[in-house]
Amino acid sequence: MKFNRPDNISDNAYLVLEQVCDNYLLNDSVEFEDFSNIDLSLEDMRKAFQELHDKRFVFYHNDLGGEYLYALDRVVYLVRDYQNKYLNKQ
Repeated sequence: MKFNRPDNISDNAYLVLEQVCDNYLLNDSVEFEDFSNIDLSLEDMRKAFQELHDKRFVFYHNDLGGEYLYALDRVVYLVRDYQNKYLNKQ
C-alpha cells in the first residue's frame, strides 16, 4: 500500500509501516505476525519496530515470552484515509 510517508521516519521504518498497513488492509487485523515480506536483518527490523513504537504507530514488545507487534490507531487512520481517497473513487 502506498500512502503519504509520515515525517521523520527512517526508510526501514517506512518499509515496515507499509507491511503493517497492508496486513491491516487485507486482513482487517491489528496483529502483525508475518515478517517474511520484510527484507531486513533481524537487528534492522527490530530497530524499525522500536522506532515505530516510539512514534506511536505500533505497539512493539519483545521479551522472553515472545515478540509482538500490533498496529495502533495511527495505522488504522492511515489505512482508512487511503481507502477513502483511492479505493472509493471507482
